[in-house]
Amino acid sequence: MNAYGMFKRAIAVGVQVPGLPLTIPGSFTQYERLPGMSEWAPHEVITRMGKGMHRGEDLDALIEKEKEKGLGKSLAMGAAGGGLGGGLLGRLVSGEAATAPIKKLLREGTGTSLRGLRGLSRIPGAAKALALGGVGLGTLAGSIGWGMGSENRADTARAVAQGLRREQIMQMNANLQNRELRRQILNHNPMPSATAAQPLVAQVGKAI
Repeated sequence: MNAYGMFKRAIAVGVQVPGLPLTIPGSFTQYERLPGMSEWAPHEVITRMGKGMHRGEDLDALIEKEKEKGLGKSLAMGAAGGGLGGGLLGRLVSGEAATAPIKKLLREGTGTSLRGLRGLSRIPGAAKALALGGVGLGTLAGSIGWGMGSENRADTARAVAQGLRREQIMQMNANLQNRELRRQILNHNPMPSATAAQPLVAQVGKAI
């Protein structure tokens, strides 16, 4: 975590659709807010922006990279959600026959064997079609959602860049104050009176 930043962690939640033997696992994402930022930003975005700025990369190019990030993840999440939704609909249409082969495959652990794959052929055609259709629609929805969020990602990257600059300035000011305080301590009279030493003691207390 950055010296002047604040952070929080989102809780991962797995999604279990009733009637289906599969679960979509959640993922942990740490968020951070830098000086001057009004919104939380993903820690990974702050890390990438910080490294790019440290290397002296063009700021507009860094923001454009962040704008294009996340397409694969959006497509995967859309496909998974759509597939589960289509699978649930197929379960409702075809009944237990839609999930029995999958449950058997998971129970016997034959997913990589030819016999296990052949067992999937027993899934009713309607259930297969609905699941595949759900995957397609979910993938399309993920692509659309990713496109709609591109400007938000760019705005977040811009805010992160400003926050990193503010933090750098604050760190530089803190270092200057610490050096000045050490200089005052080293140059101070080794045997000061209690009254004369009081301001310096107060300064040291504040620095600590």
